[in-house]
This record gives sequence, C-alpha cells and structure tokens, in this order.
Amino acid sequence: MKPEVNSIVACIIPAILNYILINNLVFYNNAEEIIFIMPGLLFGLCFSITNFTNKKLIIPFTILSAIIYYFAVVIFVHLSNNSSNMFVLTCNYIFPGMFGAFMLSKCLLLMNEIKFIMKFELINLVIGGIASAIFLILYCYDSNLFIQLILSYIVWQLAVGMTLHIYIKMSREKIWDSNS
Repeated sequence: MKPEVNSIVACIIPAILNYILINNLVFYNNAEEIIFIMPGLLFGLCFSITNFTNKKLIIPFTILSAIIYYFAVVIFVHLSNNSSNMFVLTCNYIFPGMFGAFMLSKCLLLMNEIKFIMKFELINLVIGGIASAIFLILYCYDSNLFIQLILSYIVWQLAVGMTLHIYIKMSREKIWDSNS
C-alpha cells in the first residue's frame, strides 16, 4: 500500500479499537481511567508504526502520545467546569485539541522525524483545534454510541494524523522553504 493509505488506515484503526476497548473495559468493568490514556496510546502506536523510519522511536512516541492525550483530557475537564452549554464546551475543547496537535509535532521534532516549518506548525495547530471542536459536536449530537465514539476519534486522529504525515513527508523530501 502507499504510505498515505497506510497512514489513513493507521488513523482509523485506533478509533475502532478505542470503541471496542473502552466499551468493554469502561462500561463493563468500571475502568474509567483507561479513557484518559487508551486513545493516545493506540493512536501513537499505529501512527509511529506507519510513519517512522527509525523503529526504535515507536515505543517512546507511543508513550508520549498517551501522556499528551491524558493532559489534553485534563485540560478539557478543567476548562469546561461542568458546563452544559454546548458553545462553551466546544470552545473549551478547541484548546486541548490544539495542545495535542502541538505536542505531537514537538515530539516528532525532538525525534528528528520532521524539520521545523512555522507555516506547518500553525496549520497543525488550527487543524487540531477545529478537529477537536468537531469531535465534541459529533460525540454530543449523534444518537448512536458506536457511531459517536468512532466518528469522534476518526475526525481528530485522521485530521491531525494526516497533517503530521504530510509534515513528515515534506521534511523527508526536503520540500520546505528554509526561511519558513
């Protein structure tokens, strides 16, 4: 398969696994804390397997992705302050999504998987925020729990994952302006 197809699949598979694992672990076994790390863990693992040339970085990136997801959830919980206003929730959800996208790109930068490109950093930040707002809206407005969870995770993971994939590809192929 082409690298782009692999990356798309690597963004979709964790969403499905998230539903299966969260549904079985949380709803049936009362393991709520798994929600705070599982999506980041699965995304980090699948993303790094399909995008990294240095396979030694898969485990560190996977762990960092889980930690980043944990803190994004913590940021959302603190910002939302039990608000039931959908507008407030959506606005507050933008920041954790931006945080997640920003921190994942910093991990890639530190692991030498990408070169710093200011324009791309800004694009990644905006996409992370918008995808998070869409995540929350899909999660809150769909009446089918299966569809809610899977679509919500797919939106953010696909948007940010493909943005980071393109960023990696551009860095490897040296398609960037050194003045960026």
